[in-house]
Amino acid sequence: KKKTLRKYGIAFLAYPCSKFGSTISNISQHLTVLRKADIILRRKDANFMYYSLKDNNIVALMDTLKKHFCE
Repeated sequence: KKKTLRKYGIAFLAYPCSKFGSTISNISQHLTVLRKADIILRRKDANFMYYSLKDNNIVALMDTLKKHFCE
């Protein structure tokens, strides 16, 4: 089973690309916007970039929004 940002705190860039049917370039641009908005953190390890949510309360907010608007 693939790890997701919501469940594990980090995600591989290929996962959101396949999940949302987007390109790596497009997802990378969105991640840059989220990082500049101070929502996510970025960590580089060798040739890999790891992204994580800066605040775990974001997960609670996403769950609430999903409950009210997507279910």
